[in-house]
Parts: sequence; structure tokens; C-alpha cells
Amino acid sequence: PWAKIGLANSATLLALLLFGVAEAASVVTARQILAGVLLGHLFAPSFWLGWCGAMAAAGAMALAFRLGRGILGLLSISVIGALANNLSQLGAAHFFLVHHGAVWWNLPLMLIASVPAGALIGWMTLLAHDHLPRRLVPNRPR
Repeated sequence: PWAKIGLANSATLLALLLFGVAEAASVVTARQILAGVLLGHLFAPSFWLGWCGAMAAAGAMALAFRLGRGILGLLSISVIGALANNLSQLGAAHFFLVHHGAVWWNLPLMLIASVPAGALIGWMTLLAHDHLPRRLVPNRPR
């Protein structure tokens, strides 16, 4: 916990890139529920922390994608998503679990880890996007 690479955000970013915001939110919800069922922590605190972080990342990436079109690249958008994920998870942990400001002491380390991880996920998503056959998603943006 607290230092995962965020590989699942690649699926969210790819869904956002190919299909749109609503579909990306559906991917987040489906993968969180599936992981919760498979790992046995559906609706446990870790499920809600993960869901808050994933939804915040999807929202931040969608906003960055929409507002930064032509300015921000996929790596930057992914880093923004990673930062939003960390901030949201700490905020949810503070509000729902810890109720103490000391939880925010984790923020510097989390932010330091999220920048290279977000860039790596953005790069992997870009590679995956570029290698998808056109016949699978004929109207995808370039």
C-alpha cells in the first residue's frame, strides 16, 4: 500500500483516450468491484480508499485531457492522475479512518513516487494505444 505503480490507471487512461469520460468511470468502477470481489475486500476501507483514488485520478485525467488538448501530452495527463490519486486517497484516509493530520506526512514521499510512476504508466498507455489495430477502434482520435 501507498507505493503502488498504478498499472490499473493505464486501463482508465486508455478508456478515456479511446471512448470518453463516462466509459473511463465505468472502467474504474468495474475494476474496483472486480478487485474487491477477487481479493475479498469489497466495501472494506481499502476498497473505498482505492475507489476514491481511482475516481479522482480518472476525473483529473479527464479534466486535463479536455482542458489541455494540444498542450499536455499523455505522460503529463497520467502524472496528473497519479497526483490526484494520492491526494484523494490521503484525504479519504484522513476523513474516514485516521482523523489526524499526521496522515499528510506521507504526502511528500507519495508525490515523489507518483511522478515517475505516472510518467511510466502514461508511456505504457501511449505504447498500447499506438499498437492497437485500427479495426478494433476505427474512430479513435490520434
